[in-house]
Amino acid sequence: MDKDIEGGATPFLAGLAVGELRYARCGACDAVLEYGASLCPACGAAKVVWVRASGAGRLRARAIYHRSYAAGLVPPYAVAMVELEEGPRLLARLAEGAVLTPGMALRASIEDGSLRFLAA
Repeated sequence: MDKDIEGGATPFLAGLAVGELRYARCGACDAVLEYGASLCPACGAAKVVWVRASGAGRLRARAIYHRSYAAGLVPPYAVAMVELEEGPRLLARLAEGAVLTPGMALRASIEDGSLRFLAA
């Protein structure tokens, strides 16, 4: 595991800004935390540390959005539930034109602070 990456209020977004995909771990027992967790479900500690993820994951589910839910997103676009190799799951966009099925291996791509997943 990489050295702990300390961040401010938005360590996930700060990581994307420098081209890194990050996830949270418990600073007390080293358990992997789901995105958004502020307490460890394993030991109850409130010490969250952010570490660099490998960028590898698996597609768990996907959906095509035909309505824009954020400025700059022109529909239709694909959104996926990705399980990272390290364990946590997150929602992210799929690369345009990607034809993927659940269970497929994916890899993260970060450009200009924007995260997308592509077929591995």
